[in-house]
Parts: sequence; C-alpha cells; structure tokens
Amino acid sequence: VHSLKGESGVADIRNFGLAAAVDLVPFSKPGLRAFRVFEHGFANKHLFRITADTIALAPPFIATQKEVEEMVEGLRSAIRAAKE
Repeated sequence: VHSLKGESGVADIRNFGLAAAVDLVPFSKPGLRAFRVFEHGFANKHLFRITADTIALAPPFIATQKEVEEMVEGLRSAIRAAKE
C-alpha cells in the first residue's frame, strides 16, 4: 500500500500488518474525495471503507499477495479517477 505514496491527493499512509489507512487531501467539501474514490472502486468491483477523507483497507488474512496487489491497484485507479 505504501506504493501509493506520491500519488496526487494522497496525504499519508499507515499500516499494521494487512490493515492500512490512506489519508487523502480533502476537496473543498470534507469527505467528498473519499466518497468519489468509494464510488469509482464500487463501480469496478472494489469495496473500500471510508471515514471522512480516509480509506481503510483490511483484506482477509487468507488473501494472496496477488489479491492484495489487485486491491492496491484498484485503489490507485480510484484515487486517480476521483474528481471534485
């Protein structure tokens, strides 16, 4: 998930094991950027949990490396697609 560092709109990334949080730089309206990320992800078969402008990730412990990589790439795509 730390490969998202440097993406436009990403303020901070933190994790503990497989659990991670990606803090986004807010748009003019708090929570709007994360909601747009959620919408794009959902439309592309990814379910991201949002709280304000934070995306929470918690894949199952049985997730394969490939599945985690696909989740992160889906999040990258959603972050790039989020427009105000």
